[in-house]
Amino acid sequence: MKAFAALLVLLICNNWQQLHGARILCLIATPEHNNPSWTQPFFEALAERGHLLTVVSTLADPSIPGITHIPVSNDYDVIKKHYVNEMGYYNNYWDIKQVLIWYEALLGTCQSAAEIDLVKMLEKVKHKYDLIIYDATYSMECLLSKFPKFRKVPVLALSGGKLTTDLMHLVQAENTINPATIPHFISHLPREMSHWQRIQNHVMYLTESFIRWAVVKPVLNGIHKHEYASPEVQLVLLNTHPVLDHVQNIPPNVIEVGGLHIRAESEPLSFSTQEFLERSSEGIIYINLPHIDLMYGVGLRAIENMVREYRQFGFLWNVNNVKDPTLSKSFHNLRTINVRDNMQQNILAQSNIKAFLTHGDNFGLQDAIYNAVPVIVLPLLMDQFNVRMQLKN
Repeated sequence: MKAFAALLVLLICNNWQQLHGARILCLIATPEHNNPSWTQPFFEALAERGHLLTVVSTLADPSIPGITHIPVSNDYDVIKKHYVNEMGYYNNYWDIKQVLIWYEALLGTCQSAAEIDLVKMLEKVKHKYDLIIYDATYSMECLLSKFPKFRKVPVLALSGGKLTTDLMHLVQAENTINPATIPHFISHLPREMSHWQRIQNHVMYLTESFIRWAVVKPVLNGIHKHEYASPEVQLVLLNTHPVLDHVQNIPPNVIEVGGLHIRAESEPLSFSTQEFLERSSEGIIYINLPHIDLMYGVGLRAIENMVREYRQFGFLWNVNNVKDPTLSKSFHNLRTINVRDNMQQNILAQSNIKAFLTHGDNFGLQDAIYNAVPVIVLPLLMDQFNVRMQLKN
């Protein structure tokens, strides 16, 4: 009898959190190539605390207790469409064209969400939810419009980028972004702008407002067959870092949480990778340049010359998106690796990583800041140029 009572107490204690846990609907329609997994550590932390999550996303099923995964597809690749020319090389654009491409990425995601089979989706998303969480990096969420019955549910937005005018509109806050002092997040402008550069910056912000009114809003209305209405967002968690952003006034319902995508503890690497890291006496240079193939062949030759010149260092190269990573066969100090999900965090957490060569995406730079790894940035598109200027300053 005593053993039965003790077992009953243990079962009650074990399920106590789940009895008081919230039921949360998570909507992540981010394209597969655009790192939708950055929200995963946050969802896992919620599940560990006893909350029940239904995650509708483009992620692979993580098979984690407390998380029910519903897969959706979004293969809209704005990079291949605009930044790769007929010869397979990089297309460079002026700033205003890059703003147009930014909004096209948003509209492409919305179009993918509109093509989801609504009947099947409603069959799977059938519970009553206490909270909705969605990825607001592009500010607007078209997947939520598929579930009008959840409009009264509180909404928490997660943004993987900077504070933008779109996010200000989303939280219905006064726009405190001053074009005279804060460069547009897609511009090449420095923090200390000249008179002419301030005029350029004002033009960027005015053009952004015009695109939103003349292009984005009509297209969204056409996709949804009715007037598009943004969700009423109660709180935004902004995954940014003071080093990568500007000093500015932030609304009270927007909270900076730098490193939101970073797990508290790193995981061990594979035996062969760990052995390569340890045998490099002078340390390791980690390379993650997924668009290096677009650099007219110069990028691959530059890596070859760098590896040959600095033989005292080891080079660990993420070749996830590289077409012809054959250099590793020619150099003993170069190892190629396919980096998935949080593996980059585990690599940068190694004590002998001496530098990180990157395009300058927000997540990778925060990984480097968290692990105190120096960075070398080669920006190619959208907000990477603005990040470069911040690091330079």
